[in-house]
Amino acid sequence: MLQIIALSGLINFIVSSLFGFFVYIKNTSRSLNRAYLAYSWSIAFWSYGYWQWLMSTTKHDALFWSRFFTAGSILIPIYYYYFIVTFLNVIDHQKKGILYISHAFGLLFLVANFSPLLVRDVVPKLFFQFWPEPGPLYHFFLIMFFSLVGYALFLLIREFKKSTGDRRNHTKYLLLGSAIGFAGGATNFPLWYNVPIPPYGNPLVLIFFLSFTYAVIRYRLIDINIVIKKTMAYSILVGTLTGLYVALVFALTSIVSEFAKISSFKINLLSAFIIALLFTPLNNRIQIIINKFFHKTSYNYYTVIQKASRELSAKIYLKDIQKFIVELIADTLKIKDAHFLLAGGKYYVTVYHMKSKDKSSDESTYKRLRIRNDSELIRLLKDRRDIIIREELPGFIESDRAEAIAADMAPFSGEAAAPIISDGELEAIMILGGKQSGDIFTDEDINLLRTISNETALSMKTASLYAEKLRTERLATVGMTATTLAHEIKNPLSSIKTFSQLLPEKYADEEFRDTFAAIVPGEIQRIDNLVTELLTFTRNAPSSNMERIEITTLIEDSLKLFSDQFRKSNVKVIKDYSEPLYIKGERVRIKQALINILSNGCQAMENGGVLKIATVFDDKININIEDSGAGIHEKDIERVFEPFFTTKATGNGLGLTISKKIIEDHGGSISVSSRQNEGTAFTLSFEPADDVKEDYKGEQPLLWNS
Repeated sequence: MLQIIALSGLINFIVSSLFGFFVYIKNTSRSLNRAYLAYSWSIAFWSYGYWQWLMSTTKHDALFWSRFFTAGSILIPIYYYYFIVTFLNVIDHQKKGILYISHAFGLLFLVANFSPLLVRDVVPKLFFQFWPEPGPLYHFFLIMFFSLVGYALFLLIREFKKSTGDRRNHTKYLLLGSAIGFAGGATNFPLWYNVPIPPYGNPLVLIFFLSFTYAVIRYRLIDINIVIKKTMAYSILVGTLTGLYVALVFALTSIVSEFAKISSFKINLLSAFIIALLFTPLNNRIQIIINKFFHKTSYNYYTVIQKASRELSAKIYLKDIQKFIVELIADTLKIKDAHFLLAGGKYYVTVYHMKSKDKSSDESTYKRLRIRNDSELIRLLKDRRDIIIREELPGFIESDRAEAIAADMAPFSGEAAAPIISDGELEAIMILGGKQSGDIFTDEDINLLRTISNETALSMKTASLYAEKLRTERLATVGMTATTLAHEIKNPLSSIKTFSQLLPEKYADEEFRDTFAAIVPGEIQRIDNLVTELLTFTRNAPSSNMERIEITTLIEDSLKLFSDQFRKSNVKVIKDYSEPLYIKGERVRIKQALINILSNGCQAMENGGVLKIATVFDDKININIEDSGAGIHEKDIERVFEPFFTTKATGNGLGLTISKKIIEDHGGSISVSSRQNEGTAFTLSFEPADDVKEDYKGEQPLLWNS
């Protein structure tokens, strides 16, 4: 029994000293980390002396080590109280006074500890060869001990009753661990007063560190969870492998040595080789178990990251990026509310919001939500450049500032905020509400948010560069369009001007009036047609008049307009239609695009030829239009869709440009291929409507010129 109690002292020493060191080096400037270091090392001081005292073989050594561990027990209540008030962030004048007084008494007791005033002697008691006898000041030390510990526990209980969420969980595990740990440690005191109760509770001191470890890992009580998680995982791994090694060596030694007469050295080599093979899979399995126990993760971190990277790389518009990111995070973490805010002037303004299905709200209200760029939340995000959890704010900033940031997040029901930083600037932020389950944001959640925020920043920068490229191209197009438009309008305007200037002088000339009446209206109509086509070219994407269109019927309606021209030019039309296929769009605009392309084909076959039209469904609905006309020169093929580009004597070069814009406005695409003197082929591709296989109930149109 004595050896077990001594071993508990050694274990407590190792755990408390190492854990205190890990906490401190993680953030040496944080007061909570420093307070915990002082408390844990006071326990380590006591535990080491306790272990050495129980292992002493002489009275002199036992007296020395009993006074050594008593010195540690003097420090324990002082630094436990200091740790608790620092954790609770309640160090006011009263509590500072208590801390100063306790340090003064602690110093007095430490000085007295070098004399018989605190530990008078060591004598045999129960199964202990040397148990310390209390001196006259020992009773006052106990009063200080229980007063400080009791008051600290009272503060924890009060905080537990009024706190919620993460803070409540933090407090709960500290309170339970403290109560059990001190209850176990208190079993040392009865025997000092000849009450025959052995210190069987000493191993319970370790409960505090275990509960604290769980709170750190599960609820990020102090930001060292990654260090501790890895330490625990590899500690378990080493222990498992050690046990496996011992069992394997024992089994092989007893079996192989008896039957194969192999030396133990060779058996050890074989065992080490087997352990090496098992190390990686065993390590991974232990890590999975620890993650499940501490994090209870309901998603695959790497799968989500891969999905985010894959999808973001394909998005080039800011609104698509915002929508995707908010929905991905909300769906993955099961968030109640998620807001995406973009920087704009004096504010960061909500541009996209998503809420859970079970939470009703006025969407227009969320669209008006914004936050000033000089608010405390924005300042902290710019300073820290990292994820902020609202309930963790009191742990590392002043209480007044924490309250101000909580007020900033309140309109958004925010529990977390993630900065999106590009080129050193805070371009956007995501404010997330709590989880639907009520759980806290785990370490894996924080890492996920951090990684996705970085990916979002890169995608937003790419989208901005793309938008800038489009603006540059549009400006270039506008310049070219303006120049060409001026040229196209100048000629008819010159004719109209000339006639209008001569009109007063030659009004009586009947021939002049007839010429005027024949030319001027035509020139005006020419200008009107040009302006109409320009308006068509600059028209916005379709919105209100979308309908479900059967594509074969639309082609037939367009072909009817050219029936006379086909007969006059001796053009033969060959059709190859698939089953009825449906697209969604504006019938009039898509028909105009078809007419422009068919008109080009007719003009290319003035001396006759063949026009082939086919519809094909292969993921997309394709319309193939091929003529056997003169074709397009190789150097001009890339320019056929440019505004005002034409190789014909008539026309203004806007037909194919307008067709391309109409098709792209409907989410489709158009391509062209051509060979001189062989003909030209256009392919129009559209996304199918919901049901492209729906039976076409109308009659199949008759084939013309077939």
